[in-house]
Amino acid sequence: MSRGEIPKLVQDELDLLTEKGIVWRVEKGAKHLKLVIAGRLVGIFSRGKNDRDDRTIKNLRSSVRRAAREAT
Repeated sequence: MSRGEIPKLVQDELDLLTEKGIVWRVEKGAKHLKLVIAGRLVGIFSRGKNDRDDRTIKNLRSSVRRAAREAT
């Protein structure tokens, strides 16, 4: 998966998870990508351009942070 498909705000959080040893993956759907952290579906986002700093991306980042707290 190319890093360009994951929004930068979310990728920064995922890099921190990797440093902490928390396992995550992105599953490709027909139109969307599914983010799974520690076996739990955390969020779904579009395959299109996602680098806009809008509410959807901020909510996804918040979900990643919440899942990271619950995984540790």
